[in-house]
Amino acid sequence: MHETTLWYEQPAANGNTALPVGNGRLGALVFGGIEHERIQLNEESLPSLGDLFIEQVLPGPSKNYRRALDLNAAVASTAFTAKSTRFTRDVFSSAPDNVIIVRFHTDTPGSLNLKISLTWGEGEDATECEIKAVGRDSLALRGQIEREGTAEGMHFACFVRARVEGGLVKATDNTIQIVDATLVTLFLTAATSGQGRDPEAALATLEAAFHRPYNELLARHQAEHQRLFRRVELSLPTANPKVPTDQRLTLHPNDPGLAALYFHYGRYLLITRSRPSGLPPNLQGLMHYWPAEVTSLSDCHEALFDSIESTIGGIRPLDAACLCQHLFEHWRFAPEKQKHLRRIYPTLKGISESLLTGPMPGASMDLQITRECWENTLALAQMLSVDDAFQSELERALEKLSPPHISHAYAFYPGNAITLRQNPEQAAALKKTLDTNLSRAWLLCLAARFEDSEAVQEHLSVLLTQGNGNFGATAGIAECLLQSHAAELHLLPALPPDWKSGSITGLRARGGITVSISWEDGKLTRATLICANTLKVPLRVQGSAETKLVTLPAGKTVVITGAVADR
Repeated sequence: MHETTLWYEQPAANGNTALPVGNGRLGALVFGGIEHERIQLNEESLPSLGDLFIEQVLPGPSKNYRRALDLNAAVASTAFTAKSTRFTRDVFSSAPDNVIIVRFHTDTPGSLNLKISLTWGEGEDATECEIKAVGRDSLALRGQIEREGTAEGMHFACFVRARVEGGLVKATDNTIQIVDATLVTLFLTAATSGQGRDPEAALATLEAAFHRPYNELLARHQAEHQRLFRRVELSLPTANPKVPTDQRLTLHPNDPGLAALYFHYGRYLLITRSRPSGLPPNLQGLMHYWPAEVTSLSDCHEALFDSIESTIGGIRPLDAACLCQHLFEHWRFAPEKQKHLRRIYPTLKGISESLLTGPMPGASMDLQITRECWENTLALAQMLSVDDAFQSELERALEKLSPPHISHAYAFYPGNAITLRQNPEQAAALKKTLDTNLSRAWLLCLAARFEDSEAVQEHLSVLLTQGNGNFGATAGIAECLLQSHAAELHLLPALPPDWKSGSITGLRARGGITVSISWEDGKLTRATLICANTLKVPLRVQGSAETKLVTLPAGKTVVITGAVADR
């Protein structure tokens, strides 16, 4: 993998610069303190679970500090030297074992002296909370907080256990004291009574992990993470890989290598925050999921789908309709998933019925969302050959609905009711009147759809400097390299001018196509296309005036070199 490590020469000043780890259910922010470390904990149904504090006694002043997040390994590390001893802490959150691991090691035997404490993060919201030592090496945090809709509130539990080699360990009150150790491994699990679960089950989870060797835990964690992370790789030239990440952002914000790192970081964050059978980050942050399909992380979409189906009746129909776009887009990227169509049709039908019986939307974005929901529902009904009368009702409603209006960008991205070539006048008008108060990440995605390479580079530079918009930016970077929303496959539609050479592998296009692309001197040199089913698709390269129809035989790789005609 190319350039997948963020690194710094000082601890994090706050939560915005702390390094995140997560498995979709358990997460942590690692601050990287030297003698005073803080690891902020969260559980999917309890975002502010608490903090793990670590006091470390050192033999002298520290030097040669390095704090890093390896996106490929999914490990946050902190390392420094005191006198002649090198101290290292590694933190990861394992999906297979459902546990957070904190590993301390040193090159001088018997030099680890630690005091571990656990604190509750919700403060006065807890109606009761208890932290106590369990046995000689463990801490247990238990409590409950008031939650609307529950009679007794939500119960929670968090457990920490230390495995120590070459030293002494003793747990008292709310701390674990470790003296003269060579290796220390902390195991942390947590759970709540949300979704009808038993928080005490986390204790059995901890015990199962505790008896696995560390190298096995790390290997299991990395195998599952890399199964998702390594599906896509973006490689861009970099001039400053030996400069700390924060300094690069200040001194060299236009370094293409930073954009690649940014792209990988967005995918990493989605993997850490959203896994099947879990809860999505939140239903408001839909930009979280913009890169899911195109960057080959459709598995991470599943948590959103489950949440939509379980909460759809309790939210405003227009908000539900916006959510439903994700359900339909998932099928467009994987049309072989016929079961998905049958799964989502009742949800889309229910939302469409609510929109039909409710007041006619007035705002342009509301109109665009309504139209999109009805069109998607109608397409599903037709594909499944069901509900003829309802199909007719939707067709009549669509005829009465105003056409897409230019005053809001939703129909251009993430929607596709307006496209650059099928609706050139509306697209041109939208670009001229574009609301610059939209988020910078959204503006990046829109610039990619406009095939405006200069604007893409400008928005990316600002986003890198600001350090936000990770998910939307990842989607925008993918969008400038590959587009498939306009019933065609478009390679390198908005390649930034500074990205003279590079490659990307494993992107996904609608129709179920996996795409890899290479370019030199700003021009396509080679692309490979592979699809599970036989498909004919119009192919466009770098804004060419014409498309060429390309046949993709099922399971066979088709190679595009230079001009579309060379295959």
